[in-house]
Amino acid sequence: FADDTVKTGIQLAPASQRMTLDPGAHYKGTITLTNTGTTNISYLVSVSPYQVNDDYSYNFEKETKYTQISRWITLEETTGSINAGQVQILNYTVDVPLDAPGGSQYAAIFVTTTDVTGAIETVRADASPGIIILARINGETREEGKILSTNIPMFLLNPPATATVRVKNTGNVDEDVRTTIEVRNSLTGSVLYDNSADPEVNTLLPDTERTMTFVVNDIPRLGVLSFSITNEYIDDAQIKTATVIVCPLWFIAIIVLIILTIVFRILAKKRDDRRTRANSRNSTGSADKFNI
Repeated sequence: FADDTVKTGIQLAPASQRMTLDPGAHYKGTITLTNTGTTNISYLVSVSPYQVNDDYSYNFEKETKYTQISRWITLEETTGSINAGQVQILNYTVDVPLDAPGGSQYAAIFVTTTDVTGAIETVRADASPGIIILARINGETREEGKILSTNIPMFLLNPPATATVRVKNTGNVDEDVRTTIEVRNSLTGSVLYDNSADPEVNTLLPDTERTMTFVVNDIPRLGVLSFSITNEYIDDAQIKTATVIVCPLWFIAIIVLIILTIVFRILAKKRDDRRTRANSRNSTGSADKFNI
């Protein structure tokens, strides 16, 4: 019989560690490991590169010039065990080469645990828990990039309202994009959504392009909206506004039906008018012939 009271789980904290290092630096870092399960476990600790795919999903296998730090990290212990409810500190060091290039470097530290049945479970940084190392090496750095496009659909059949922003990082360090959105009801002027107090912040890694989608759910099912989106990226700032019409299919069907009804009545009236004129001409012609 399976014992439902046996649970395995670990947490690593913090979720990421950001650091600024000089070439030749020796850095000591720590990770807090917590066994949140109800049974003792053993584990393995390892380091991998950290990059992103074209859709900005995590990639822990892709090696680039920005993942060299994964080879500079040394783990104090690569194996261990932890009792249920216990907390441990995992130590690691980063030895930066003297000839390390300036710019950003990325790695991930993840844990592989063995549960009570002996099965292997992999807990990586794209799940919870996980540690992402984001380092910036002092030296020649380039903060470059631009906002490529902002797209706001002008017509919606149903909520939500969406906007997409495409940004490109052409530098050698990661940069944040700050996005502020305001949506108003054009008919009443009331504010439906405003995140200016807490803008959306997304990070772009060097030499990558990212498309971000923003969704606003709290809008009417029928109406006219004023949609404004502001993007700030490095020294670039763009504001785009658009009028968005929200019109469901049933309302379109009613409008089409009304238009067809009006057109049918106009055509029917013209047909009746032609018949009336034709009958009038026929009646006049017969009378003239009788008088003659």
